[in-house]
Amino acid sequence: MYDVVIAGGGPVGLFLACELQLAGLSVVVLERMKDPRSPLKSGWMGMRGLNFPSVEAFYRRGLLDDVRGSALAWMGAGPKQGLELRGTADTGSTQAPRFGGHFAGITLDASKIDFSDRKYVVAGPSASGGMVSLEGIELLLAERAEKLGVDLRRGATVTNFSEDEDGVIVYAEDQSFQGKWLVGLRWWPQLCA
Repeated sequence: MYDVVIAGGGPVGLFLACELQLAGLSVVVLERMKDPRSPLKSGWMGMRGLNFPSVEAFYRRGLLDDVRGSALAWMGAGPKQGLELRGTADTGSTQAPRFGGHFAGITLDASKIDFSDRKYVVAGPSASGGMVSLEGIELLLAERAEKLGVDLRRGATVTNFSEDEDGVIVYAEDQSFQGKWLVGLRWWPQLCA
């Protein structure tokens, strides 16, 4: 019996699994995809932006350098920081114009931001952001989860669950997993309908 069964091995499920394992709980992650690599999750197709709280979470867990290393683009905060775009091995890296964010899709030019008033500059290593691929983040978090002892089951599609006063039983095709708690996102409405 596990303390927690997590349905879904995406970035949120894997990060949660790591946190729960660090807290001393036993965790199993059930992920429907057998292969974590997918064209829809890699490169520019799978690109997602990290906000400051996400960057801070990776920093606090000692993963920020790995996240930066696997990022498609990274931007530091401050007067001399710009956006570094990382290409594939054959295209190398390029330096893009300084990007200060956007408002409604309109790019803000960082060269026009006055950083002299320090009260608007967020200090610390997490005062940055970047564009990452879902595949890169998932591979990084899966590696960490496995090092921490999380039981990660790929190719385990959650099909149903039942609950009683002792916990839950989660069914993944021909297997069942008992836990005290079940955490799941996308599939939940379909099973409860």
